[in-house]
Amino acid sequence: RAAYTWGTPYVEAAVGYAWGKIAGVKNDSFLWQVGTGVEFLVAPAVTVTPYIRYDDAPSLARNGRWDFGVKANYWVNRQWAVTVGVDRDDDQNTGFMVGTNFRY
Repeated sequence: RAAYTWGTPYVEAAVGYAWGKIAGVKNDSFLWQVGTGVEFLVAPAVTVTPYIRYDDAPSLARNGRWDFGVKANYWVNRQWAVTVGVDRDDDQNTGFMVGTNFRY
């Protein structure tokens, strides 16, 4: 983890499996994802993280998708944070998130 005075850049990668059901039609696929962003410290226990992410589920009807978003973290201690965020994909869908983050 490289921290600089201006922020902490990161990359992420994930794999998984997705299930979908639309109008009674079920489908599933392997899923992969890559992304990057920068975590900025804005207060002693608060960070803001803009990011960009690409994901694809090759066996589903849709093509890959780009997500652009930002999340805010309130760090309860060195490893755990409460997180809220918003993102928008290239199909103009908007997503909201509430959760936790863990860093090591």
